[in-house]
Amino acid sequence: MTKNNGGSPFIYAKPKRLLVPAKTALSFIFSACSYAKYHDVMVAANKFPYSEPWFFNIIHELTPIVDHFLKLGFNVIRSQATGKRKVIYDFSWEHSRNAKWGSGVVWDYDLHKPIFILHTHLREAKSSTNMEIVNATKVFKALKEIDLKIKTVIKDSHTSTFEQAVLPCYPNASEIVCMGHMAQNIKKQIEKIKKGLGAGARRYYMDICARFNDNITQWKKAMTVPSSHYRNIHTRCRQLGTHPKKWRPRSYRLNNLQLAKIDTVFKSVAAKPRQNCHTMKTSLDESFFHKKAKWASKYSHHPKTYPFWVNLAMLDEIYGPKWIQIVENAYLFQKK
Repeated sequence: MTKNNGGSPFIYAKPKRLLVPAKTALSFIFSACSYAKYHDVMVAANKFPYSEPWFFNIIHELTPIVDHFLKLGFNVIRSQATGKRKVIYDFSWEHSRNAKWGSGVVWDYDLHKPIFILHTHLREAKSSTNMEIVNATKVFKALKEIDLKIKTVIKDSHTSTFEQAVLPCYPNASEIVCMGHMAQNIKKQIEKIKKGLGAGARRYYMDICARFNDNITQWKKAMTVPSSHYRNIHTRCRQLGTHPKKWRPRSYRLNNLQLAKIDTVFKSVAAKPRQNCHTMKTSLDESFFHKKAKWASKYSHHPKTYPFWVNLAMLDEIYGPKWIQIVENAYLFQKK
């Protein structure tokens, strides 16, 4: 038997062992299995496994193929986006602690499809806190270069990312903060003031956004209701006809300092109606990041292969289950 030199889709086994095709390793990679799991299964099946360097060499050879089909898919989706677009941007770190990588993903809000993804390494940003800004800057510069017109950017929270990354490329774009994230922020702030009131405040905010998202004047009036509600004055609650299960009258015992802090929370949100009076969410990005965890969990490091695994998740999002056959056929054809 000759020693495998890494250029063939087959690995030559030791004497008296069977020839193991690269297609077997591909099936493990596409199923998001690590080399350790692949090795254990092959040994249990009494078959000689690839070596670890050869396993990662297959990943290296697959990378340009995956990137090609990813770019092709994005081009097809962007060709369907005409006029000025509403887009969702969100950023996800590689690991819950000491992340070396992060991914910024852009979705078209109306098409409900991804249109761009970019990965950023820690060495580019120099610190994990700067990774999102560095990534967003590159993302929106790239979108500007391909002449994608953007009128609205929906984000999970109001940060300096919009001013530093989006406005230089799209000076006329507007920022929208995800309704769900804003409601959760209100809940957290109210809970700090008085435990047990946050859930009701969160539901109330989402309710008035759903009812008055096309009427800023009414929305602003509804945002002043908590001021009297927490003071046990419920006349305006009944006038607005808020559902009693979501905003039921009850007797609150709050001191003046707590009431003043609650007023400040709702006033700060009401001061930015164009960002907060709507029902838009970043749920498309959040859903993808949950899917991404199958290939690149936040509880395991992928120092060299993180972009590859995330791109596999994106291929699954764009092409559906057929992406496996497409990439596998392209790889085996290349090796012929």
